[in-house]
Amino acid sequence: GAYAFEAEKWQRNVYNLYDAMVNEISQIGSRGKYSSGSRNIAVKENLVELMADICHQLFTENTRILEITQAAFAVTQRDPSASMVPSKRRRIELGWEVVREKLQPSENDFDVIPWLQIVACLIARHPHSLPSSELTPLLTILHQLLVQQRRGERATFVLRCLKEVAVCQMQKNDVIMTPKSDLHKLWTKIWAVTIRSISSPQTEPESFALLGVMLQGGHVSADRDFWKIFSGSAGKPSSSAMHCLSVALALTSCAVPDYLSSGLEQHVHEISGVKRQLKEEIITWLLFGSQDDEMDDASEHAPCINKYFHHPAFHSVLVSLTMKDSNAAMSYFGNPVDW
Repeated sequence: GAYAFEAEKWQRNVYNLYDAMVNEISQIGSRGKYSSGSRNIAVKENLVELMADICHQLFTENTRILEITQAAFAVTQRDPSASMVPSKRRRIELGWEVVREKLQPSENDFDVIPWLQIVACLIARHPHSLPSSELTPLLTILHQLLVQQRRGERATFVLRCLKEVAVCQMQKNDVIMTPKSDLHKLWTKIWAVTIRSISSPQTEPESFALLGVMLQGGHVSADRDFWKIFSGSAGKPSSSAMHCLSVALALTSCAVPDYLSSGLEQHVHEISGVKRQLKEEIITWLLFGSQDDEMDDASEHAPCINKYFHHPAFHSVLVSLTMKDSNAAMSYFGNPVDW
């Protein structure tokens, strides 16, 4: 910019721009709150990216309230009375504590969604902008938002934001999680809510993306509820589900259990003579869909082969499940592409 070599003036302009952007986002929320009919709640991407870059320049770990001196814009250097015009002082609130206040659970999506977009973009573009000390407070707020609305437009943005936080945590060397730590407990709660969010078509892609990143980062371990998704009793195959499954199979920490049934259920299956391994159930699910799907003509190809044959993960997942060591087979095919 023109003021790049005048640090003080450049910084003052960035502060003013930040203040103007915060006011504009508030105005967007107010206009949406009192408008009639349906409106697109999401803020335009270029505005979100600009705000994220501004926050990256201004946020520090300890910054909360800043007082800046602002000269009247009507005064120019050519005005001989410029030195006589008193400066105005304004207080500008900024920092992660302010962002968390903006994300407080609210019934109005217009108040929350723009800031969810900004936080997700800021962390994705500048992951080091999020201090490690902010992980737990930020996750606490995001978990509350997800519990408040597991479906709908807001939930989609919450899940995207959580995914970026999960990716960010993977890059931090100073964050150590133990089973009893608050951070681990939060991710465990978020995992459980995300599993339930898969049932909504509107949030399914974002839910699977978050589950995959949480597994990759070691934030949680795959449990019975996770594997149940792919056993045919919790939904139909999809591109996002297949990608999440490929991520799990590629991780040495996510070995596929032999059986999904509990001890009592397994005993009943043994008595009835029906005893299928989980890998068999997943293969059936991949080829034929959920248990509710029926094929009209047995001579036709399995419906999921027709639909997902060209999906990058379909062949590697299917072949890996036929191997004793699925993880080694997935390693042979290569790691799944990033989300």
